[in-house]
Amino acid sequence: MFIIIFASTMLSLNFFWVAPPSALQGPQGRNTIEGRVTTQDNRPLENVRVFLIGEYMGQPRQTYTDGSGRYQFRAIQRGNYSVQVEPGGLAYERQIQRVEVNAPDLVGSGGADFYRADFVLKPDKAGKRDDADSSSKSALFYQNVPGPAKEAFKQGSQSLEKNDLRAAEAALVQAIKLFTDYYDALELLGSMYVKYGQYDAALPLLGHAVEINSRGWEAFYSLGVALIESKRRNEGLEALNHASTLKPESVNVNMRLGLELAKEERTYDEAIKALTKVTVLAGKQLPDAYLALATIYGKRNQYNEEASALEGFLSAAPDTPQRNEIKRKVTELRLKAKSEAKK
Repeated sequence: MFIIIFASTMLSLNFFWVAPPSALQGPQGRNTIEGRVTTQDNRPLENVRVFLIGEYMGQPRQTYTDGSGRYQFRAIQRGNYSVQVEPGGLAYERQIQRVEVNAPDLVGSGGADFYRADFVLKPDKAGKRDDADSSSKSALFYQNVPGPAKEAFKQGSQSLEKNDLRAAEAALVQAIKLFTDYYDALELLGSMYVKYGQYDAALPLLGHAVEINSRGWEAFYSLGVALIESKRRNEGLEALNHASTLKPESVNVNMRLGLELAKEERTYDEAIKALTKVTVLAGKQLPDAYLALATIYGKRNQYNEEASALEGFLSAAPDTPQRNEIKRKVTELRLKAKSEAKK
């Protein structure tokens, strides 16, 4: 079993980890998605949780509306996104809008585009939310979070968006101290630790998170990575498989699961299944998935399949310096396949 018993005394410890200067310095978009959440009589709704879900961004980002009902997500890269409003305990229906961010993210361009998604929430019919939540694995998890803990989490999320890891860590630790079962804070802090290799600190947080919310695929995914990196491979694979069951369309989950399964011959078939799903979900966004498939097929002497995977890589990464070499390899593999077929 991969479930970890969480020791609440852990929260009394000081987190001395300071991320290196390069932390969270990856490519950032220059665009913003913003909007306002109101009722049908134009009354602003405060402290409503809003999620930003991207096709390839992995874990959703989230924020809360302010006193004017406004929300904002900054540093958005190009792509297709869903903005989802979750009223929580309020008697309103959840809503989702699609937003296509197509402005180029050019370094030094000096410009940024704003995309707007406003929501007018309708009253929820009695019993509708409960029925929907009980029948859907993807229904989001709700908690009655104390105000101070929610505010600390909000500060932590905002600090993380600004790449201020020390402030984010302090605020999230404070949120968990105020409400020890706070799933969002446990998952976000634990996943942040995983991202920067602090697996010992991440494990108890994520272990407790999955105990609280058995549908939290983000926590299961990060827990799986932390367990594998902590030399607890079987438990880690179990957690990743569970994350894949909860979120079968996640590119990140399938990619990591496929790469791990590809390490053992006995799980090649499962690895091929996961990596093939990545190529379908991500298209040309993840050329490495094709290379991983080619490697597996090569070990199995499946020449045609290896050649097709390499052709998929060339289509996804046409500017690769090894293009001519790979094309020659594809030709050789096709000839080998024909020769084997004649035997």
